[in-house]
Amino acid sequence: MDKSEYLRLNGNQSGLLAKFKSLLDSGLDWYSSEALQLFELKRFPSRKDDQLIQQILSKSPNDEKKKTKGKDYYFSNALTFIKVLKNLLSIDFIQRFESQEIDDLTIYNYHRVIRNLLFDSLVGTGVVQWERFKSIQPLKLIGF
Repeated sequence: MDKSEYLRLNGNQSGLLAKFKSLLDSGLDWYSSEALQLFELKRFPSRKDDQLIQQILSKSPNDEKKKTKGKDYYFSNALTFIKVLKNLLSIDFIQRFESQEIDDLTIYNYHRVIRNLLFDSLVGTGVVQWERFKSIQPLKLIGF
Protein backbone atom coordinates (compact mmCIF):
# COMPACT_ATOMS: atom_id res chain seq x y z
CA MET A 1 0.00 0.00 0.00
CA ASP A 2 1.46 3.36 -0.95
CA LYS A 3 1.36 6.46 1.25
CA SER A 4 -1.47 8.22 -0.61
CA GLU A 5 -3.69 5.15 -0.36
CA TYR A 6 -2.82 4.79 3.33
CA LEU A 7 -3.70 8.43 4.00
CA ARG A 8 -7.12 8.03 2.35
CA LEU A 9 -8.19 5.19 4.66
CA ASN A 10 -11.00 6.10 7.04
CA GLY A 11 -11.04 5.86 10.81
CA ASN A 12 -13.83 3.27 10.80
CA GLN A 13 -13.28 -0.41 11.62
CA SER A 14 -12.29 -1.49 8.11
CA GLY A 15 -10.04 1.56 7.60
CA LEU A 16 -8.36 1.11 10.96
CA LEU A 17 -7.90 -2.61 10.28
CA ALA A 18 -6.22 -1.75 6.96
CA LYS A 19 -3.88 0.68 8.76
CA PHE A 20 -3.04 -1.97 11.37
CA LYS A 21 -2.27 -4.49 8.64
CA SER A 22 -0.19 -1.95 6.74
CA LEU A 23 1.85 -1.22 9.86
CA LEU A 24 2.43 -4.93 10.38
CA ASP A 25 3.10 -5.76 6.72
CA SER A 26 5.55 -2.99 5.92
CA GLY A 27 5.18 0.08 8.12
CA LEU A 28 7.13 -1.22 11.10
CA ASP A 29 9.82 -2.64 8.83
CA TRP A 30 10.15 0.75 7.14
CA TYR A 31 10.27 2.48 10.52
CA SER A 32 12.92 0.02 11.76
CA SER A 33 15.12 0.49 8.71
CA GLU A 34 14.81 4.28 8.97
CA ALA A 35 15.74 4.13 12.66
CA LEU A 36 18.75 1.91 11.95
CA GLN A 37 19.91 4.30 9.25
CA LEU A 38 19.32 7.34 11.48
CA PHE A 39 21.31 5.77 14.32
CA GLU A 40 23.94 4.35 11.94
CA LEU A 41 23.42 0.76 13.11
CA LYS A 42 23.32 -2.52 11.20
CA ARG A 43 20.91 -4.16 13.67
CA PHE A 44 19.18 -3.34 16.91
CA PRO A 45 21.12 -4.44 19.98
CA SER A 46 19.00 -6.32 22.49
CA ARG A 47 17.85 -4.33 25.48
CA LYS A 48 15.72 -5.49 28.37
CA ASP A 49 12.50 -3.60 28.98
CA ASP A 50 13.69 -2.18 32.31
CA GLN A 51 16.85 -0.86 30.59
CA LEU A 52 14.71 0.86 27.96
CA ILE A 53 12.52 2.45 30.60
CA GLN A 54 15.56 3.73 32.52
CA GLN A 55 16.98 5.25 29.35
CA ILE A 56 13.70 6.94 28.40
CA LEU A 57 12.32 8.24 31.69
CA SER A 58 14.12 11.05 33.44
CA LYS A 59 14.32 11.71 37.17
CA SER A 60 14.26 15.50 36.88
CA PRO A 61 14.13 18.29 34.29
CA ASN A 62 17.93 18.47 34.36
CA ASP A 63 18.18 14.73 33.83
CA GLU A 64 15.81 15.04 30.87
CA LYS A 65 17.99 17.73 29.26
CA LYS A 66 21.02 15.50 29.73
CA LYS A 67 19.29 12.39 28.32
CA THR A 68 17.89 14.14 25.26
CA LYS A 69 21.42 15.14 24.23
CA GLY A 70 22.46 11.47 23.93
CA LYS A 71 21.79 8.94 21.22
CA ASP A 72 20.63 6.24 23.69
CA TYR A 73 17.54 8.25 24.63
CA TYR A 74 16.30 8.42 21.03
CA PHE A 75 17.37 4.89 20.21
CA SER A 76 15.51 3.57 23.27
CA ASN A 77 12.36 5.46 22.25
CA ALA A 78 12.52 3.96 18.75
CA LEU A 79 13.06 0.44 20.06
CA THR A 80 10.24 0.83 22.60
CA PHE A 81 7.88 2.11 19.92
CA ILE A 82 8.60 -0.91 17.71
CA LYS A 83 8.20 -3.37 20.59
CA VAL A 84 4.92 -1.81 21.80
CA LEU A 85 3.34 -1.75 18.35
CA LYS A 86 4.40 -5.32 17.59
CA ASN A 87 2.90 -6.45 20.89
CA LEU A 88 -0.26 -4.40 20.46
CA LEU A 89 -0.85 -5.42 16.85
CA SER A 90 -0.43 -9.15 17.37
CA ILE A 91 -1.86 -11.62 14.85
CA ASP A 92 -4.46 -12.63 17.45
CA PHE A 93 -5.52 -9.01 17.91
CA ILE A 94 -5.81 -8.47 14.15
CA GLN A 95 -7.89 -11.63 13.73
CA ARG A 96 -10.26 -10.60 16.54
CA PHE A 97 -10.50 -7.06 15.18
CA GLU A 98 -11.27 -8.50 11.73
CA SER A 99 -13.80 -11.14 12.78
CA GLN A 100 -15.98 -9.16 15.20
CA GLU A 101 -18.09 -6.07 14.92
CA ILE A 102 -16.28 -3.57 17.16
CA ASP A 103 -18.24 -0.75 18.82
CA ASP A 104 -17.48 2.85 17.85
CA LEU A 105 -15.98 3.82 21.22
CA THR A 106 -13.45 0.96 21.06
CA ILE A 107 -12.53 1.87 17.50
CA TYR A 108 -12.09 5.50 18.57
CA ASN A 109 -9.89 4.45 21.49
CA TYR A 110 -7.67 2.20 19.35
CA HIS A 111 -7.42 4.94 16.75
CA ARG A 112 -6.25 7.42 19.41
CA VAL A 113 -3.77 5.00 21.00
CA ILE A 114 -2.11 4.17 17.67
CA ARG A 115 -2.15 7.80 16.54
CA ASN A 116 -0.54 8.95 19.79
CA LEU A 117 2.10 6.22 19.58
CA LEU A 118 2.93 7.34 16.04
CA PHE A 119 3.16 10.98 17.13
CA ASP A 120 5.41 10.03 20.03
CA SER A 121 7.58 7.93 17.76
CA LEU A 122 8.26 10.85 15.44
CA VAL A 123 9.21 13.27 18.19
CA GLY A 124 10.63 10.83 20.75
CA THR A 125 13.09 9.27 18.37
CA GLY A 126 14.33 12.53 16.97
CA VAL A 127 12.97 11.84 13.49
CA VAL A 128 11.16 15.15 13.75
CA GLN A 129 12.22 17.80 16.26
CA TRP A 130 9.35 19.04 18.47
CA GLU A 131 9.53 22.64 17.21
CA ARG A 132 9.17 21.46 13.61
CA PHE A 133 6.52 18.90 14.59
CA LYS A 134 4.27 21.66 15.98
CA SER A 135 4.53 23.62 12.72
CA ILE A 136 3.66 20.75 10.33
CA GLN A 137 0.35 18.99 10.05
CA PRO A 138 1.11 15.79 11.99
CA LEU A 139 -2.22 14.11 11.26
CA LYS A 140 -1.47 14.24 7.55
CA LEU A 141 2.08 13.04 8.14
CA ILE A 142 0.98 9.75 9.73
CA GLY A 143 -2.44 9.34 8.15
CA PHE A 144 -4.58 9.65 11.26
